[in-house]
Amino acid sequence: MYPVSFFCQAFRPRTEKVRKGPIRRREKWLENTVLICISHKMTNTQKALIRFQRGFNCAQSVLSAFGPSLGLNRKLCLKIGAPLGAGMGRRQEVCGAVTGAFMVIGLARGNDRAEDELAKETAYELADEFANRFISRNGSISCRELLGCDMNTDEGWKHIQENKLFETLCANLVRDAVAVLEELLRPSAAAPH
Repeated sequence: MYPVSFFCQAFRPRTEKVRKGPIRRREKWLENTVLICISHKMTNTQKALIRFQRGFNCAQSVLSAFGPSLGLNRKLCLKIGAPLGAGMGRRQEVCGAVTGAFMVIGLARGNDRAEDELAKETAYELADEFANRFISRNGSISCRELLGCDMNTDEGWKHIQENKLFETLCANLVRDAVAVLEELLRPSAAAPH
């Protein structure tokens, strides 16, 4: 995990009063400092990985890294992505990092009017291209296939814990999802086919 001081030097509040309160107030100050820092001067990869390391799921981490710059505030991104981690509600279907990325594609290029077929088609094409690139990097978009086990069994859960798959594999999947999104959403890549 990145040290808080690395990202937060410029964003600490000037007042000492908040920090001298009881432990809860100090924790709240630290949490707010980290959240402020996450929203400034960091790459989308750094934002997503820090949120993932703090305990947000893969979908929340990817969506909240991009959402604020696309008009959706961080808190709503985190709430929307909450049930989508671990392959949609722990069903291990589509990887949460992929689901989060699809939502980012919708925010960036999706249609907001029914008659805007071009934007709808562009979003579909980008989602398909995202899936193809993610599969070429990782072999699948299925959470179960990516983890190589059923997390809803004792044996599967033990395998995940012993091999630290959330900390290693899933963090890399979040990183890859962000990287592919950044490739696809670059202004030069945004033109419809």
